[in-house]
Amino acid sequence: MFQIRASALPIVFCSLAWAAPPECSSFRVEGSAVLLSCEGGRVVRLQAETPAMLRVRVSPNGEFPLPLTVRWGFVKDDWPAVRLTARDEGASIRIQTGELQVVADKQPFALRVLDAQGREIFRQLSDTGFSMQPDEHFYGLGFQRTALDVRGKKLQWWRAFRSGEATVPFFLSTRGYGFYSNNTFRHVFDFTGNDRYNVTTDGGQQDYYIFHGPSFKRILDLYTQLTGRPWLAPRWALGIGYQSRYLIEQDGVIQTARGFRREDIPIDWIGLEPGWEDVPYRMKWNWSPKRFPAPDAMIQTLAGMGIKMGLWESGDAPKTGYTDEAVRKEWYRPRIDAAISRGIKFFKQDDPYPRMISSQEMLEPELNKSLGGSGVFSAAEMNNLTNSLYSETAMKEYARVTGERTMIMFNGYNSSIASHRWPFTWEADFPLGTGALSASLSGHSLVSTRDRNEATDGIHVGYLAPFVYLESWAYYKEPWLYSDKLLDMNRYYAKLRYQLIPYLYASARQSVDAGLPVMRPMLLEFQNDRETLNLSSQFMIGDSLVVGSATAKLTSGAEQITPEKAKAETGGTPQIYLPKGRWYDFWSGQAVESTGQWRKVSWPKQAGGPLWVRGGAILPMGPVTQYEGQEPLEVVRLDVYPAGLSKATVYEDDGRTYRYKEGAFAKTEVTAEERRGGLRVAIGARQGSFEGMPVRRGYLVSVHTALTPTSVQAAGKRLAPAQSKDDLLYGSSAAGWTYEGGTLWIKPAPGWRYGYDTRGAGKDVDRDTPMWDAGATAEAKAVMLDIALVPTVEKKPVSGAPAEITLNAAHQLLVADSKSATEVTATVRDSAQRRVYAGSAEIRFEVQGPALLSCGAKNCEVTAADGQAKLELRATDGVGPIRVLASAAGLKASETAVTAVTGELRLQASPPERVKLNSDGAWLPLRITIYATVQSGGQRVKSATTKVRLHVTGGSGKVPEDLEAEAEDGIAVFPNIFFEKPPNYVVHVSGPGLKPAQIPVF
Repeated sequence: MFQIRASALPIVFCSLAWAAPPECSSFRVEGSAVLLSCEGGRVVRLQAETPAMLRVRVSPNGEFPLPLTVRWGFVKDDWPAVRLTARDEGASIRIQTGELQVVADKQPFALRVLDAQGREIFRQLSDTGFSMQPDEHFYGLGFQRTALDVRGKKLQWWRAFRSGEATVPFFLSTRGYGFYSNNTFRHVFDFTGNDRYNVTTDGGQQDYYIFHGPSFKRILDLYTQLTGRPWLAPRWALGIGYQSRYLIEQDGVIQTARGFRREDIPIDWIGLEPGWEDVPYRMKWNWSPKRFPAPDAMIQTLAGMGIKMGLWESGDAPKTGYTDEAVRKEWYRPRIDAAISRGIKFFKQDDPYPRMISSQEMLEPELNKSLGGSGVFSAAEMNNLTNSLYSETAMKEYARVTGERTMIMFNGYNSSIASHRWPFTWEADFPLGTGALSASLSGHSLVSTRDRNEATDGIHVGYLAPFVYLESWAYYKEPWLYSDKLLDMNRYYAKLRYQLIPYLYASARQSVDAGLPVMRPMLLEFQNDRETLNLSSQFMIGDSLVVGSATAKLTSGAEQITPEKAKAETGGTPQIYLPKGRWYDFWSGQAVESTGQWRKVSWPKQAGGPLWVRGGAILPMGPVTQYEGQEPLEVVRLDVYPAGLSKATVYEDDGRTYRYKEGAFAKTEVTAEERRGGLRVAIGARQGSFEGMPVRRGYLVSVHTALTPTSVQAAGKRLAPAQSKDDLLYGSSAAGWTYEGGTLWIKPAPGWRYGYDTRGAGKDVDRDTPMWDAGATAEAKAVMLDIALVPTVEKKPVSGAPAEITLNAAHQLLVADSKSATEVTATVRDSAQRRVYAGSAEIRFEVQGPALLSCGAKNCEVTAADGQAKLELRATDGVGPIRVLASAAGLKASETAVTAVTGELRLQASPPERVKLNSDGAWLPLRITIYATVQSGGQRVKSATTKVRLHVTGGSGKVPEDLEAEAEDGIAVFPNIFFEKPPNYVVHVSGPGLKPAQIPVF
């Protein structure tokens, strides 16, 4: 399969293979390895790196030079000795490691690997061929987007501008093994055969590892032990990030930052594209004096707002000699004075990452010079390692200079050996596809999409990905440039994201400890469930959250998915797959017992897709802040979803340095156990310490249960029930509990209550900043909660005799378009204003003014059920006040007022203006979305369902035909309008009951 090359001449690419499998005769044991002597001087070396990890090497002459991956520290080669036995069985040699049995046939050579029970998991048939069972499936191979399961596919591994190809020579098999090729030449992985797959390369020795799971989790553990554990990203990197437009100027950056603060949308980092340079793409590390006349002041202004600043970088890195660390350090040095010393906290390596090697062209590195050591190496051998060398230098040099962690935005298509170590990898220039899922199954802890924050499904998936990346390279991604509904949804998800940071951070620590990615294909958690084998429309975040897509696949910023297309892909009925067990709908709290089935799903209006919680989850959550670390994490909310016995960890460190590697961190273990008649929640004492660790620690426990709590004990003492959730959280600093809407809220210890942050009651709508009593210490001690639960008995509400009617309209404004409507509800109440459920009453509705009732007349009668009667009030084409009256025999009547108006249109064009792509004057294609919001007196008319028409005038070239869209919640959307030629277009919008409006485009 491979050969040693001893020439400095450029390599000629071909498929290198043995003419026939070699004949082997004798063997010997050397420590943890068995060496087979074969014809022609060839030697096969079988080495047990661990009892579950086998390394296979084949040399044509008995020499095993140091691999380049080991030379530069990308592969571990100093394992503790493994005790093994080797027995000659005549035709074969049997090796036992304690966990594996390895059978090597001698004549001709072939290899089988069996588990401890004797089940065959892996077989090498020839130099390039390996056994493939009928029910076997394959995953991984880096950030490849060809398929989640690559059986039936052929992929190449070669550093290039790529999307569907492999980015790392590692994959997992459902037979319970992982395969890693420790060879850096071009590879082809061919899974298109019926009973075998082939792995061929362009040169080098055969050198591969087999990892035995059988679980994928354990395989990833072994693989990342071999190739390196992921490094923790700075904690702030788990917040929201925004990448500015290409030619934005200094004032625009600051205004964007203030826009996030103005709109109450948390954000932690903002990056600049190549326009920050005096000559974009030149990478001479000179700021543009025109666009950024005072970069230091800008960086400090953002820092004062809690926002970190980052720069796009590329440049012409050395093409030769870069295997010398001193050369790479010198390449990195200009960043120190031009950026890092000024306060720049991260960098973006852009398209493609080898731009660092060869500017804007994709040239192969030129390395036809001796590097010393065991031989001479060519560009063909170095190509797949180049990115890893530069990436490692960039990460290590930042840490050396600053003592802090950073993140670098690495392109998905150019990740390579050990790239999973460095946060983070984003999808880059191609649609997401299965790239992020495949990368996760290749050891990548943190991956990112490009958030489609102009679409509800994109907001949902993007904000719940391991990294949130609003990419505005040549676009406008500021949330306030979209409709009011989308703005509200961006804000809602951003705040949810910040609440989840303690959970996300604990999940990232799992990557450091065990190689587990934060984003997890369902297959990783439910490997024995066949329904998950090719499930790529949803994923898990950490141990407990399942994020489902509103479309039939995961989409991203590179894809334009219209609502119509999304409905077509899902059949109009989105579904989520819930493996066997108990699951909770995050939005409603409802629990379901699944046998392993697809479930039709819905979600509230403020959300954009399904989000489910695994039974047994304990989610550590924090406060909503404008940026991570704005407030110390003094009160941790533990969000509990009971199911049997479960546990979770609250992980903390300083969030910015690598001192966690030296033990500077703290962990708090939490368990929840369902018991007969109740639930026990045990919060352990915080173990460990780090600089800046919060001294005070309080807990708020929220338990999702349909059972009724009758008592709560903390450390054996009964807690007093509070009057309400508001009283427990805001009105008192006393310990206690309350049960509302299916959630039991427990404050185990006194001394704190939630209050407003420094913005005050007028702006801090979240009100979740802890306020401590004078002298309160609240040490992080252990606490045991015992909760008594009984089946809920539905009780009929108690009320007196019917006395009156109250009347309510869902909307107070209607558009006079003969279509807009609102629901009107009449409720029968007693003299104490309690709803009367018993009995029935005939409610007579009467309307005065320009509207009709749903019966088609001005007067209707409806029989009340459970004390309520409802009907629809629909506007006519007249404007003015509408009076609705409700009456019934023997009851006090009621009325409410609604107004029919001529609607005004507020038009938004996104993007609001054209954007240059780069310095050569090219322009972004003319693609816009028009949002038409129906208003009256500046207030959105949410009842409006008017059919709105759009017409375009002006410009030249092809103009789109007239379009129609129906308003929803008072907003009509015209997505993806394309124009062929530059400006002077005017968009005209009109509709029944609306004043016409127009807006220029570009």
